[in-house]
Amino acid sequence: MRSALILLSLLVIFALGLFAWGRSAGSAAARSRLTTALAEAQAARLSLEAARTANRRIVAQTQISDRAADVAADVATDLSHSEIAHAPLPADRRDRLRGADQRLCQLSPKLDGCRAVH
Repeated sequence: MRSALILLSLLVIFALGLFAWGRSAGSAAARSRLTTALAEAQAARLSLEAARTANRRIVAQTQISDRAADVAADVATDLSHSEIAHAPLPADRRDRLRGADQRLCQLSPKLDGCRAVH
């Protein structure tokens, strides 16, 4: 009876050891999956930040383009109402055109002729 009790004790100890080993192997696999998931989340966050930055640049460029289109429309409207297209410009119209040029150059200094305007 005593040997059966010793054998049963050894069997329980072996089962507990096997159980603990299985749990540690499972948690190692879970740690590996967790590490992979964290790396993927970091990559997704960086991608989202890059997309937001690109979006901000697009919005800024669109605003500049819209303002430039408004200035061009103002000038086109001013020119389309001109009765004498080839006559020298009156001082007020010349000043408005010069102001429009300056606004365009402020919006985008790399436009041709902007250096001469400043």
